[in-house]
Amino acid sequence: MPSHTKGQPIPGFLGGSDLAVPIGANRAAAAAWISAFTDNASMSVLRAKGNIPNTTSLLGNSVNERAARKSWFVPTSKNWINVENGNVLRTMLSRILTGKSSIKDAASVASDNITFTLNQ
Repeated sequence: MPSHTKGQPIPGFLGGSDLAVPIGANRAAAAAWISAFTDNASMSVLRAKGNIPNTTSLLGNSVNERAARKSWFVPTSKNWINVENGNVLRTMLSRILTGKSSIKDAASVASDNITFTLNQ
């Protein structure tokens, strides 16, 4: 898909898994596991198996890793889940694809909704 930068493709979305310590868990043990799982040594092992590491300093030159260099991810906000649950992006895309809104109008409404939601 074309991007706002003439002659360039839109950056791909790089999703992934969220790691968290559940309520009632042994917080120290859970935090230690997350730390061990996400450190550079573990990421290097996962990268060797074909996964994309969690840090750009470990990215190589595979097609996926080159694409990851130019990708974007959701903001690290405690309220991002509310954006997801509110279907803000899905609504924006649906309105664009069904012709109910122009790209500019749908994106503007989505941006306003995301900004409001993240700042609650």
